[in-house]
Amino acid sequence: MKQKTSKYKAKKTIYNGVTYDSIKEGNYAKQLDLMLKSGLICNLERQVKYRWIETHTINFTGEEIQFKRSYIADFVYFDKEKQEVIVCDVKGFRTAEYKKKKKIVEKLFGFKITEI
Repeated sequence: MKQKTSKYKAKKTIYNGVTYDSIKEGNYAKQLDLMLKSGLICNLERQVKYRWIETHTINFTGEEIQFKRSYIADFVYFDKEKQEVIVCDVKGFRTAEYKKKKKIVEKLFGFKITEI
């Protein structure tokens, strides 16, 4: 059976038993594993979800409605040299939706998303 190609032409790849959304993401996972084994980073996590609620007011009724929103970071880890938590997203293409969520997440949670 032929594997479905994503609309951005990314090809899923498997590394160490985990399926990644692109070859680029799988290769970065390999790089992070080497950094973890060498002691440069620790507390490596994959697919970390950040959630928030947006409230909007309907102009003609004044009614407030709420939407649950979320952003999933590809990797989160602690960089021992920089002494900080790194939240990173492996991107081949920056969609308008991603750019919007990036601004919201960085403002709400107080960190910068590192793009790979």
